[in-house]
Amino acid sequence: MTKPITENQIEEYAIHELGQIGWAYLHGPSLIPSQGEGPSERQSFEQIILTDRLRNAVARINPRIPADAREQAVQKAVRLYSPDMKAANEEFHSFLIEKVKVPYTEDGFERSHEVALIDFENIENNEFLAVNQFTITENNHNKRPDIILFVNGIPLVVIELKNAADETAKIQSAFNQIETYKATIPSLFNYNAFSVISDGFDAKAGTISAGLSRFMAWPVCVRTRTGRKSLDGKYFVYVIECENGSYYIGQTEDIEVRYKQHCDGNGAKWTKANKSVRIIHYEEFTSREEAIKREHDLKTGFGRKWIKREIAADRNR
Repeated sequence: MTKPITENQIEEYAIHELGQIGWAYLHGPSLIPSQGEGPSERQSFEQIILTDRLRNAVARINPRIPADAREQAVQKAVRLYSPDMKAANEEFHSFLIEKVKVPYTEDGFERSHEVALIDFENIENNEFLAVNQFTITENNHNKRPDIILFVNGIPLVVIELKNAADETAKIQSAFNQIETYKATIPSLFNYNAFSVISDGFDAKAGTISAGLSRFMAWPVCVRTRTGRKSLDGKYFVYVIECENGSYYIGQTEDIEVRYKQHCDGNGAKWTKANKSVRIIHYEEFTSREEAIKREHDLKTGFGRKWIKREIAADRNR
C-alpha cells in the first residue's frame, strides 16, 4: 500500500525545486540567536530581516554611494515607522521600486542618495535564500512559517503548505494559517511581496490585502526562441492599483513585462502620472479576442463597480 505524502515531504520537495532554480537553503534553527556560543545572523527571534545579508547586498549594489548613506538606508528598511501593517508594506514597496532616499546637503543645496535594496537590472547581483521553520516571536506569539524566501536578507515571500491527503488540510487551511500569521506576527508582512499557499497539488499566490478568492495560480513562464518571457497562447487582462487609489485596466500577452513597464513609467499615461502600486487582479484567456472583450467589460459601468467593490472588500479583509 502506498504511503500518503506527508507535509514534510511537500516542504522538502518545494525546497528542492527552489534549489534547482538557484535558491540557497538554510534550516531555520541554524539561525537561532546566539546564546554565547558564537556569532549568529539574528540577535533575537523578533528580528525579521537578516540585516548583515541586507547590508552586504546594499554595499554590493551601490558601491559609489558613501557607506554612511548605505547604512542609513539599511536602517530605514529595518525600522519602518508605521504601526499599520498595510501602510508599512506600502512604504517598503516604495523603497523597493523607487529606492531609499537618503538626504544630504551639498554646496547649500538639498540632495539625496538613492540606495537600491535589490538590483532589478542584474539579477545575479542579488542573494536568494530559502529558509524553513524560521521562528518569529512578536507580542508573546511564537510562530514558524513553513518556508520564507529572502532576497538580500529581506523576507519577501511566505509559503504555507498543507497535505492534500489530509481531508481537513485543504488550501483553505493554508490561507487561514497565513491570516493567523498576519494577526500574530504582523511585522513579517511589512516586507511581504506576496504569499503562496499550497496543498501539494494546487498552489496560489496573493498579496497581504487579498482574500482567498483573490489568491491566483501564478502563470508559469517559459522562454521563447527570442528570449522573451511569455506563456504561449495565453492573454491576460489585469487591473493595477495606483498610489492615489485609482486603477488602470489593460490586456497583454506578457503580464510580467507589462507590469514592469507600468512601474517604470513606460506602460500608459495613466500609470505614469499616478504611479503603479500593484496588480490587484488578473484573468487568463486563450485568445486575444476574449481578452479584449473582457477588458472592455471591466471598463464599463458595471465592470468598474465590480472592481471597486472587490478592492474595498480586499482592504477590509
